[in-house]
Amino acid sequence: MNHSTLDALAAERTDDSLIGAERSTVGAMMLDGRVVAEVKTIVRSADFMDYRFELIAETCFELHQKGRPVDVITVGTRMRVKDRFRGTFSESLLHELTGEVPTAANAAYYADIVAGGAARRRLRNAGLKLIAAADDPAVNMLSAIEDGRTLLDDAVPGELNMETVGAGMDDYLAGLKE
Repeated sequence: MNHSTLDALAAERTDDSLIGAERSTVGAMMLDGRVVAEVKTIVRSADFMDYRFELIAETCFELHQKGRPVDVITVGTRMRVKDRFRGTFSESLLHELTGEVPTAANAAYYADIVAGGAARRRLRNAGLKLIAAADDPAVNMLSAIEDGRTLLDDAVPGELNMETVGAGMDDYLAGLKE
């Protein structure tokens, strides 16, 4: 399995139901800039499947970090200044997104969904790369295993990594013996 095949498989496997959570996350941040700090602890701009929402989130995070207000006008202005609008992607989408979100109070909930989807995509991509390495006789298996561990650690969000998963598995197995 070559890299272009892996990229095609990864691209095929997107969860369209996550788009609603992405739209709601960025819409909530623009509706009430006070939620940006909490959202930023949950999700990264790179976690968004849709590049437009990634750019919006990145702009919200950037404005918040600089201590500037975050709302549909400030985000739109900043994106226009940085020439981030392309093709059919325009400021009208920003207004549409804030209009879809009834309240910003659920921003963290939406961000959790986005972060979970991103973790699943990273895990899927890591698995595809591991499969490709396993199928390639020219790959050094020890290197592939180490690279696989790194890929899996990077795929899992936050404090949950292969070391903590392993510790949890040890506790689970110990519980079965009792």
